[in-house]
This record gives sequence, C-alpha cells and structure tokens, in this order.
Amino acid sequence: MKTNQRSKENKLDIRKEKIIQVAHSFFLKYGYENTSLQMIVKETGGSLATIYELFKNKENLFKQSMQFNFRSFVEEFNAALQDNNITQGSMKDFLNTLGVRILEKITSEQSIALHRLIVIEGYKYPELLEIFKNECVEQSIKIFTQKLQDYQTSKELQIGNLKEYIIFFVNTLISPYLWDSITIPNFKPPTKEEIEKKVNQNIEIFMIYTKIKEQ
Repeated sequence: MKTNQRSKENKLDIRKEKIIQVAHSFFLKYGYENTSLQMIVKETGGSLATIYELFKNKENLFKQSMQFNFRSFVEEFNAALQDNNITQGSMKDFLNTLGVRILEKITSEQSIALHRLIVIEGYKYPELLEIFKNECVEQSIKIFTQKLQDYQTSKELQIGNLKEYIIFFVNTLISPYLWDSITIPNFKPPTKEEIEKKVNQNIEIFMIYTKIKEQ
C-alpha cells in the first residue's frame, strides 16, 4: 500500500515539474495575461482538473514557476563556479571569472525576459518581488560571498566586509545592463569582447574601492 502511495506521489511530482517548466516558458514568452491554462494543458497533456488539483489556480502556478526558475538560476550558478577552481589565481583572475559568468547569465535572452516579466507583474503580485529577492538575489550574493571567502582563506588574506564588497562588485557590474535590457525593446546582449572589457573596468574600480592589493 505504501509502495503504491509513493509511486503515485512520484508520478505527481514528475507531472508537477513538467507543468511548471512548460508554464514558465509560456509566461516568459507570452506574459502572464496572455498565457492560459488551456495552452499549458495542450502542451503537457492531462487536464485542467490536474492543474487545479496541483496548483489551485493560475496565479499559484505562476508564482511556483517563477520560484522554480529562481532556484534553478542559483543552482546553475553554483554548479558552474564549483566546476571551476577560481580561488587559485590572482584576485583579478578570480573576479574576472566571477564577473564574466555573472554578465553572461544576466544578459542571456531568458534572463532578460525574466527581468521584464518581474517588473511587469511585480506590481500586481508584490510577493513575487519578495520571492525573487529571497530565492534569487540573496542566494546568489550568498554564493558569491562564499567564493570570496574561499579565495580569502586560500590566500590567507583579511579582505574585510566580504558581503558588502560582493554587493558593490555585482551592482556596479550589472546595473547598466539590467536597466537597458528592461527599458530598450530591441536590446542586444553584449558580445564576449564587450563583456570582458566591462568586467576588467569593473575590477579596476573594485580594487580601488576595496583597497585590496593584488596577490
């Protein structure tokens, strides 16, 4: 009996994740108002009854799809940084690797669509902004701060307020791109060369701001 119950729950979990992923892609492409539950059912199969059973309504499905994406965003970042041992070189090398990865992710087409959606829907659903702040922004800062802590430990440095420095580095790096990507309809993501140039400029500002001496 318990085995059958677990099997049923596993199937529901798989079904729920598929619905969330499809719903998220539709919300990004068409927006909240122009995405219907019927569109999602047509793509995922099943019935409206299943969606109502799992999510109660469209609004809850929307919020859960956003939350799922925020967590995936952070997990991908964490995995990418774990795969690269970025604490062994110089401080500039460390910041370059971190900065390039941030800008590549932030200026991707999917991230731009997500930022626009958050701005549009955040006024109607304030809790969405809170979820974004807690699940995405705060968790990302936590990961970046830990990486700077790892660097500090490996180099036997005393850098200072690590979280403050990371927030300064990230904000000065991404703010212009975030604003432009939201307000310019035909915004074009920066090229690889432009990203490298921006990151190097930001590193110079960061080194002056923190007064960290190159190792």
